[in-house]
Amino acid sequence: MHPTYFIHSLAGPVNTTERPGLRLIAVSGGYTNDRTIFYFNSHKETFNQMENSMIEPIVCNKFSDKFDLYDIARRSICDRYLLLRYILKGTGVDYSDHMSTSWLKLWEISSVLLYGNFTRNQVVLDAGGTGTVFSFLLAAEGCCVETIDISGQKVIDADRIAELLRIQMKNYCGNMRFIPADNRYYDKIVSICVLEHMSLADRLSFYQECSRVLKPGGLVCFTFEGALAENEVMKPMTALGFHTVGNETFSRRSIDFGTTRSGETIRHRPFGSFFFRKPGTLSPKPIPGYVTTEAFPKLNLPIPDHIRSILEMEQLKQHKFDEGFDYHEHSQYA
Repeated sequence: MHPTYFIHSLAGPVNTTERPGLRLIAVSGGYTNDRTIFYFNSHKETFNQMENSMIEPIVCNKFSDKFDLYDIARRSICDRYLLLRYILKGTGVDYSDHMSTSWLKLWEISSVLLYGNFTRNQVVLDAGGTGTVFSFLLAAEGCCVETIDISGQKVIDADRIAELLRIQMKNYCGNMRFIPADNRYYDKIVSICVLEHMSLADRLSFYQECSRVLKPGGLVCFTFEGALAENEVMKPMTALGFHTVGNETFSRRSIDFGTTRSGETIRHRPFGSFFFRKPGTLSPKPIPGYVTTEAFPKLNLPIPDHIRSILEMEQLKQHKFDEGFDYHEHSQYA
């Protein structure tokens, strides 16, 4: 009986002729068709080393991939995220809803939450994320969230929503070049699709501020969209002493986002993620009380009829997605 190997992401073409009967399965983010078969080193000695091992490297620092969203953990995160989005709609207060249901956005937030190792009571900065569903989700799950944004109105609205949902959050109006915090203050820093909107000088100042306000052992999670070269992020961050988490070099594997009605392959400006850790050890925070299954009291309340109808519609869309329905064709990027 031949062994079964669990492969995430290894470089090189597959050569199964050297080991007849070798069975390959992808645990997460894998493809199941012949055109995009799994990759790993084809050298015979590598097979021998893998004989009795399971390989599950963390896949970070990469372009977005729709197939990652078939991972059960990611889909659970997305369900939680979308539920909170509808609760936010019920507050009647404005919040940032741009692309919140796009698969690209779902990929971004699930990547950060899946690999960010967030726990209750950690102090987290969401830079440029004031009023976003993601920032409220972190706070709802028990993190001590602080945000900074140049929009004063977003700060006012976010404060109002935090009050309505009874979650701990501080929102500041300001520029990311100057973070209003003491040295070594934050456990984690995240920034979702903000870097590409900043000038090079502003980004460099922001990286330096991240180094200043992040605790030793703390994690930085960036996502981006559009033309942002990896050396504009990885090179200055590593120069500041940060270590990459996951792929040491950025994964640029080509991704097919879907096809147009005419059948022509379309490729869009890429989305992706970066993860960095500051040298040192991050001491865990004590968590008072028992762990609860509900994020916050609002989730225990009956769902209003108008919200329930939206949820039912989303469930229908999800069913179509599972049958091969292409969300991307109906998005603004189609």
